[in-house]
Amino acid sequence: MFFEEEYCYHVYNRGNNLQKIFFHEENFIYFLEKVKNTLVPACNLLAFCLLPNHFHLLIQTTYDSCIPFHTKMGKELKEQNLTKRIGQVLGSYTQGINKRYNRIGGLFQPKTKAKCLNKEYSKVDYLAICFQYIHQNPVEAGLVDNLEDWPYSSFLEYLYNPEDGLCNRYLAKEIIKLDWNNFYGQSKCLLDIKDTSAIF
Repeated sequence: MFFEEEYCYHVYNRGNNLQKIFFHEENFIYFLEKVKNTLVPACNLLAFCLLPNHFHLLIQTTYDSCIPFHTKMGKELKEQNLTKRIGQVLGSYTQGINKRYNRIGGLFQPKTKAKCLNKEYSKVDYLAICFQYIHQNPVEAGLVDNLEDWPYSSFLEYLYNPEDGLCNRYLAKEIIKLDWNNFYGQSKCLLDIKDTSAIF
């Protein structure tokens, strides 16, 4: 993955052989804690959704995302800060899951994808489509009937505006052109398959 500063990206990965990566409620919470502590300091998180066998993140990069990663000993690596941090989240999560469930081996597919949103359609259209897709994913997957029934999505942050949310909601509302006064109704609008196929 290579990130450009102040660009927006759809970051996603899934379990090897489509296997589950989240087995119980505590696993979802554990992963989100890692996102909060490791990723959020190095980017603007705009949306997220965790499903049993995959995850989606919508991010905007910052200066800190694109600088070289520095180890705890101060050594500068060639790898970008955000790229390394994504690897740390997935690696440490896998280690924790393997220990918790007495398993071995990789949990995620080898390469995490990061689709640049600024190079498809117009920036605004693509961001809105991806934002809506991420939140609609649990309903489309048949996991719940209503968007608000899935607890591992940023949809609830935008619906209820908690003070301790993970997302930069102010930035999202500035750069994603939605009818924010009708957020709930607009979030339920069906997306065109042709549009959603382009976000991967």
